[in-house]
Amino acid sequence: MCLTENYGALVELNCETDFVARNEKFIELVSNLASIAHQERCISIDELKNAKYESISTVQEAIMNGTSVLGEKLELSKLCYLETKDGVVAGYVHGDVRGLGKTGALVALQSPGDKAKLQEIGKQIAMHIVAMKPEALSIDDLDQMKLKNERSIIEEQVRSLNKPEEVAKKIVDGRMAKYYEEVVLLEQKFIKDDK
Repeated sequence: MCLTENYGALVELNCETDFVARNEKFIELVSNLASIAHQERCISIDELKNAKYESISTVQEAIMNGTSVLGEKLELSKLCYLETKDGVVAGYVHGDVRGLGKTGALVALQSPGDKAKLQEIGKQIAMHIVAMKPEALSIDDLDQMKLKNERSIIEEQVRSLNKPEEVAKKIVDGRMAKYYEEVVLLEQKFIKDDK
């Protein structure tokens, strides 16, 4: 992860073992990739792969070289770039060692408010996202096929209870609300204050 006040980049470079993940050369490579994604404001993996790496090669060539040197397949699998004009970009990486870890999140907050307070709030929201792993920001953002499937499973379970239609509908609605609390960020209880 690499951040400045109003923009940031988060990259995921996968390896096959923890041994390589703790290797200094791997850590340096990941750190460099995050810096390049940040400096070049890369918005796609292809854009990052084609970016210049230490003025001698591309990021893709550096990853292939890392595979050769470390003896494991390395794969650039994710890139997140966020930018805001009037606000902050904050982030959190779990197991943070020099901005690196196993999982992370970036959050952009659009507000003219106090930047330091916004950074702290953004970091807490990013921490919540890493801990709770929401699938969508709002109910409207959920994958409609997955949502329809989940509702049919719940309806089938409730049908087997042989309840009156009005009661069954309330049970389905209650279980769907519980499902939303599990997978929708705006429906989740905040981990720092679970009210």
